[in-house]
Amino acid sequence: MKKFKRIISVLFAVLTLGMCFNLSAFADEFNPDSQPKGEIIIKNDSTKTNVSINGKTYLGYRLLDLHQDQSTDSSREGYAYTLNKLSKAYFTSGTFTGKYGTTAVNVEKPSTVYDFIKALTTAQGIEAFANNFYDFITTSDFNAAGFKVEATAANEEAKFENLYLGYYVMFGESSAHDGDTEIPADTVLTAVMLDTTTYDEEAGKYTLTIEPKIGAPTIDKNIVTVDKDGNEKLVKGDDANIGDVVNFRVESRVPNVIGYTAYDFWMSDTMSKGLTLVDMNSTKPYNAVDKLNEAFTVTFEKADGTKNVIDPANYDVVAFDGADGAKVYKLYFNDFYNLVGIDNENYPANTKIFFDYSARLNSDAKIAPTANPNEAVINYSNNPHDNQNGTRRPGTPEEPQTPPPGETVKPKVYVYTFEYDVNKFDSNTTTKKLANAEFQLYKGTYDDVTINPAKDDKGYNKVTVVGADEYDAVQFILQDDGVYRVATQEEIDANVVRDEATGKQLYNDGYPVYRDGSKMTNRVKSDADGKINMIGLDGGMYQATAGADGSIVWSDTREASQYTLVEVKAPDGYNLLEKPINVKIGAEYDVDGLLTELAAKADGEDYTLLDENAGIKTDVGNSTGTELPSTGGMGTTIIYIVGGFIILASIIAIMVRTVAKKKKEI
Repeated sequence: MKKFKRIISVLFAVLTLGMCFNLSAFADEFNPDSQPKGEIIIKNDSTKTNVSINGKTYLGYRLLDLHQDQSTDSSREGYAYTLNKLSKAYFTSGTFTGKYGTTAVNVEKPSTVYDFIKALTTAQGIEAFANNFYDFITTSDFNAAGFKVEATAANEEAKFENLYLGYYVMFGESSAHDGDTEIPADTVLTAVMLDTTTYDEEAGKYTLTIEPKIGAPTIDKNIVTVDKDGNEKLVKGDDANIGDVVNFRVESRVPNVIGYTAYDFWMSDTMSKGLTLVDMNSTKPYNAVDKLNEAFTVTFEKADGTKNVIDPANYDVVAFDGADGAKVYKLYFNDFYNLVGIDNENYPANTKIFFDYSARLNSDAKIAPTANPNEAVINYSNNPHDNQNGTRRPGTPEEPQTPPPGETVKPKVYVYTFEYDVNKFDSNTTTKKLANAEFQLYKGTYDDVTINPAKDDKGYNKVTVVGADEYDAVQFILQDDGVYRVATQEEIDANVVRDEATGKQLYNDGYPVYRDGSKMTNRVKSDADGKINMIGLDGGMYQATAGADGSIVWSDTREASQYTLVEVKAPDGYNLLEKPINVKIGAEYDVDGLLTELAAKADGEDYTLLDENAGIKTDVGNSTGTELPSTGGMGTTIIYIVGGFIILASIIAIMVRTVAKKKKEI
């Protein structure tokens, strides 16, 4: 839902009921009641201006009176203008003479006023005249009663009815479409072009309808993602591995600059501590930023779809430290007014403006359910009388300057990263936790492993993941016993020892080689409580929803949300798992980008979701093997028993034969 931002706007409608700006003559003063009445309608198209005028009060000032021939055979082409008390006060005021001089007009000779106004043939000249009158009417103590009219807008129209014919200047208010909730007002002074009206025969009256030349920049912010089909998708919430790049886009619109001679336009972005600005076009390692303005791509898109990428020389960026370790980047145009063109001749009002830039999720990233937010705002000129227009700059971190007074709402997007826990236990006694079980984690899905039955000198059975490269295992930084954080590319490059020829990590007897003192590993080990905590993992942002039968239905899940957990060493006395564990994690976000639900699946093992959607825990059991006979065991016992029986039988046989022999002798 959008929020309304209340903006005071001054609509300089230098308007004439009759033949506006087609002055033919000035006449002596006359009674305006002798003329018919007319109307002025200010009609706003909010889809073009991004503002609403409903409920706002507009003021009109009759600077000149109009006398037009009303005879029955007249075509109403004969007319004359006369000065009134308001015009005489204005043209003799210090406000007018201070800008145009004391000889520009002579109110005792009305024709000089006619000549002066007729000479205002350019938009800038007309705007300057309107602005000068505004300064007079808002700063002088002239009593405008009798020359001032009011109208309240409804249905995007403000109607001034039953008006004396004349030459009017209009003022009013509007609300910019930055949202649907009013926030404190800013003063915006803009101009309305001069226009002409004719007598409406059907309506039987003089009428003039004008469009207000007013507008304020809009703002919207999104994360730019790509779905499984390669199509661009804009979202408010997403997730990533620590070390991954997240792409952002701010969309705004070119405001109406009529009435201005210079204009300030800033786009500011606040990246939380867990995000680091990168330049995806940079050739420096890790896409490090060389020139800040080149890390931002600015594109103007016209209504016909024509896109123009703006040369970075037209804007600069200054970085400031924000609260809680955040970084604030302020992008400002060096000359926005001439870039869009006088009276928007290069880029009409409402032309789309896109700001594209990227950031890497770094080692300071918060783990779900806490998000890593990114916020944007646009500041802009809102007063054509402000002599600072076009000159405002952010300054330096040591001496920051005040931004332009106009300000949009501040939309946010959210980046999450999750944890994956393993609970290792004895399959026969679940309360018995197993320490020193070692695993490797792979991105993607792998269904089979091969296990070498012969253990190496370190007590490992060589485990090979079918279809995967041993270099593909996720690299972690050991943070505490059983706690591992996904490593960034900078950390990997700083700790991994690589083969100079291939650039791949060196292995020594099947084990990865790291620099001395490194806490990096691609094997995670369970602690004394049987726990492994892996943090900084992508969850896969696409939806997992409940089917009609209560089962989980997965849609558009990215490969990055699928993991394979492989046991590479079992605790002493236990057997290795013969199959890998495939894990799938899917996150759901609301329209504002906030995490609402997490769904998961772990093939072949029990799993639970962590509290507050922080991640997933998999329960992994190991079983002991059947013990084979050994020396001193049951095998020798059987031999002894059988041997004893044989000896006993022999003794009995001998005794029987001896007795029989003695009987025979007797």
